[in-house]
Amino acid sequence: MSLKIKSILMASLLSTTGMTTAVMADDHAGDHSGFYGGVFFNPTFVMESDHKSGLSDTVANLSLEAGILPGLTLGYDFNKIRMEVAVSKGSFSPETLSVEQPVLDLAAGQYNLASGKLEMTRYMFNVIKDFDLGDGASIYVGAGVGYADHNMKNVTAGYDFLNGEDGVLSGQFLAGLEHDLSDNVKAGIGYIYAVNSTHKEVFGRPKFDHHGFTLSLRWAFGGSSTSYSSKRATAKPVSKPAPAPTSAPAPKPAPVVKPAPAPVVEQRQAEPEPVVVKRDFAVFFDWDSAQLSDAAKRTVFEVSRIINESDINTVVVIGHADTSGPDPYNDRLSLRRAESVRDQMVANGVSSSMIEISGVGERVLEVQTGDNVRNDRNRRVVIRLN
Repeated sequence: MSLKIKSILMASLLSTTGMTTAVMADDHAGDHSGFYGGVFFNPTFVMESDHKSGLSDTVANLSLEAGILPGLTLGYDFNKIRMEVAVSKGSFSPETLSVEQPVLDLAAGQYNLASGKLEMTRYMFNVIKDFDLGDGASIYVGAGVGYADHNMKNVTAGYDFLNGEDGVLSGQFLAGLEHDLSDNVKAGIGYIYAVNSTHKEVFGRPKFDHHGFTLSLRWAFGGSSTSYSSKRATAKPVSKPAPAPTSAPAPKPAPVVKPAPAPVVEQRQAEPEPVVVKRDFAVFFDWDSAQLSDAAKRTVFEVSRIINESDINTVVVIGHADTSGPDPYNDRLSLRRAESVRDQMVANGVSSSMIEISGVGERVLEVQTGDNVRNDRNRRVVIRLN
């Protein structure tokens, strides 16, 4: 026997939209790994669902008012593979129940459900795979399993079978699109297909299939490394040139036996002119990241101290990228890296007027590689003090 129920129980649809992670690289998906959190909002709409019952072939239609089911996510990004938990809760007002064939105490016909409400809470665990599209965009697909709680209150239709609380085993499929708003924040829109298998005797044991979409916002935790895997930035100071040797005093002349001995004259060479010391430093970055790690911040702080305590006229900051992506993207990324170093130096007390920045993309490599090769020595910013 089969029972077919059309449902607007959209609210239970989207309680765990995969808060997707658009993973980007110096040109492709990046090495973004770490914890993240998010919020999502699930607008509901009407979809059909098939249900099987052991009682009859009765077909019914239960409709509720459209609404929004909000929720929160917390997960960990393993770089293109994410695992997350999601919790959502909402309340919806039933409208009508249409019965095409008599069942239980209900005759065929349409029943007005003007009163009451359906409360839904869902707890889901999702596994999501991300695919980079370039320029900050990515798509994702995923699946999840969990538990949903449906609680129908004060709903009557000549028979109170609709009321009561029901624990539901839930599964779902997720797909969608995300785009970067910043290095740490991503916004997305997605689709969800959810299946809720209930044990409650409502015309037998129905199975509800739901379809819907979601709007999401996700951010990575942490500061400069944003919980992404980062390599320690190292500085490469150029050795100071050896100071110019100072000539020893001229030897004293041998005394001459005279009635009045000549005075001894000591000759000294003039002091050497002060030497202006030039230094180059390098700060390295994670893949597709323009943010400074803690080690990189310490390097920039030391460079800033040298600038503030020395007679430095100009600071040249040049951003670089490796070859793992298209030239236009790497040009923009290298400039963002140079800007990050400049902003940190200004925060350390260096005047912005003496700092010149530029980004050269992958055109000046420290380590020569072929195209589309990730190399941490090439993802850098060079700081030159003049």
